[in-house]
Amino acid sequence: MSAGDHPLRLPGEHSPFWIRYPLDIRQQLRALAKQRERVLLWHGPEASIVSSVLAVGNQGDLLLDVGPDARTNERLLGQAEVLLTANLDGVDLQAPIGPLQRATHDGLPAFACAAPVRLHRLQRREFHRMSLPAGHKVRCTLPVGTPPQPVSVELIDLSLGGLCLVDPGWPGLLLHNGAVVHGCTLTLDALGEFTTELEVRHVETQTSRSGQVRHKVGCRFGRLTARAEQLLQRCITQLELDRRALSG
Repeated sequence: MSAGDHPLRLPGEHSPFWIRYPLDIRQQLRALAKQRERVLLWHGPEASIVSSVLAVGNQGDLLLDVGPDARTNERLLGQAEVLLTANLDGVDLQAPIGPLQRATHDGLPAFACAAPVRLHRLQRREFHRMSLPAGHKVRCTLPVGTPPQPVSVELIDLSLGGLCLVDPGWPGLLLHNGAVVHGCTLTLDALGEFTTELEVRHVETQTSRSGQVRHKVGCRFGRLTARAEQLLQRCITQLELDRRALSG
């Protein structure tokens, strides 16, 4: 089956939600296995079986549960490509895999296949905001003054579409609705950094019980390069995995 013929047609190559880094793909698949989440293996336009990820090897190779019907299992084994779909904590996952081969797991029949080379990971909300925990290593600097000097700002959350920061109240830095700040740099821990522009979309004023006032500024990224989108996707994936590990 070609994934392009499937009703859950895979998104285009330019979607920012593709994960192609092998370690990140393995982490997603191992989370499916650990949480024993149900996955679907599609072998026709409207034909699928319910399966699960039994094990993920060091290279990302998969062991998957077989279905109850022998003829359907044979049909899956005859496909050059199978579409795996799943939902992990409200996030839709899709990955083309295959071909499948016969295997065993704990003495029972199973499917085996090589690691998928790409996995599409899409939040139910188009741009899910990931709150940044204390001690995170995501940094944002804005240019301030003449000549401009990079100054760090406090970040509240991050998404593929933008971020939320705290207005530091520097003279000359006007963060009001519609303002565009050029030359902003985002450093994503050890993953790398990129420079973009930020467009202010909303400003929210908060007053604490002690009377302290702060302004939360929601910003949208300007047009990002493919590399920047990939770095953001990897960073958000890692933040979610770290959060899940702490809460589990």
